[in-house]
Amino acid sequence: MRLVFLLCLGVGVSLGAPPAVAEARSKTAITEAQVADWVRLWQKRLRLEDWKVDAHIVRSTDLKPDTLGNLKWNTATHTAVIKVLNPLDYDIPPAAVAEDVEYTVVHELIHLQLSVLPRDLNKKDVEEALVNKLADALMQFERGDRFRARSHPVVP
Repeated sequence: MRLVFLLCLGVGVSLGAPPAVAEARSKTAITEAQVADWVRLWQKRLRLEDWKVDAHIVRSTDLKPDTLGNLKWNTATHTAVIKVLNPLDYDIPPAAVAEDVEYTVVHELIHLQLSVLPRDLNKKDVEEALVNKLADALMQFERGDRFRARSHPVVP
């Protein structure tokens, strides 16, 4: 009789996964394939088809602090690598993670589009603000009013 009780108790406990487990599962629903699809989609929209762009989901320790992504490119070979933050490392609601990862892809591809221009490392904040505004505009056009803009006015 005790064995039956313990088995029933075990089944009941395993069926009711705690919210933290369900949240972690939904956060991990983004795959490298999904990120690659976003790269291809936005690469085409931004007319960057002449570039070979790879994308990887990485942990926060593989990125600079307080960043959601990174871009490295080689102009000579027209190759680039985008790194996006692993959904497990996000601190926003799980339902918002996919859109934020896509936004990061768009943001990094805009940087790639701008890579043909001379860079002024003293004005990186101006470039970031511009890239954020462009990414906001593109995502707003794609998603409509349900999109939450990420750019903020630059304070001189």
